[in-house]
Amino acid sequence: MCMHEKEAEERYASAFARHFTEPDLNSRYRDSFGLCLQHLAIVIRKCRDKRITKEILEVESAKVAHLVGELEEFMRKQDYRSSDEQPGKEQDAWIRAIEKIVGKEGVF
Repeated sequence: MCMHEKEAEERYASAFARHFTEPDLNSRYRDSFGLCLQHLAIVIRKCRDKRITKEILEVESAKVAHLVGELEEFMRKQDYRSSDEQPGKEQDAWIRAIEKIVGKEGVF
């Protein structure tokens, strides 16, 4: 079972890298949460085009930077001086940060 899972990940990562420039895939990817670090590493390893690799890393870097900003806002609102502020989108940033690092259960 594990061998089949690994093979599937490799196939999907290769397909993602190969078809990255297709407008529909590219647009959906940019609008998504992005890749967890494990799958990002596999995609980068499978990608043969340095320009595409660079673009994927730029997109992921922007997504991580946005997530870091939400984590900072979450932490700021945990301070007693901000206790009167309502939680916003950042309230689950810590969960999304964990998912970014280790992946999200049920994806594969």
